[in-house]
Amino acid sequence: MPSDLVEEWVTHLSEEYLECRDLGHAWRNWSARHHKRERYYERVIRCTRCESERVQYLSQHGVVEGGHYRYAKGYLMPHGVGGFTAEVRARCHLAAVTAAL
Repeated sequence: MPSDLVEEWVTHLSEEYLECRDLGHAWRNWSARHHKRERYYERVIRCTRCESERVQYLSQHGVVEGGHYRYAKGYLMPHGVGGFTAEVRARCHLAAVTAAL
């Protein structure tokens, strides 16, 4: 992974996105639907900082059986930068700490 691309990406993250990358998302319930015929619930939780959404599918008994994420525009790393590795996470931690100084 080219470190200069990671550095550029981290440098341009908004404060909200950087906080989520550093601390994790701050989830809150957003919406819910009961699909009676198919016998499952659909719950959407949204991050209060970056507005990314986590969609979960729950059984009639509340067991999470699947789901997916809908990330806010600009939250994901661009193609070619690489994956969100421990190294990249550490760079986000440092960027958040130095921004707080």
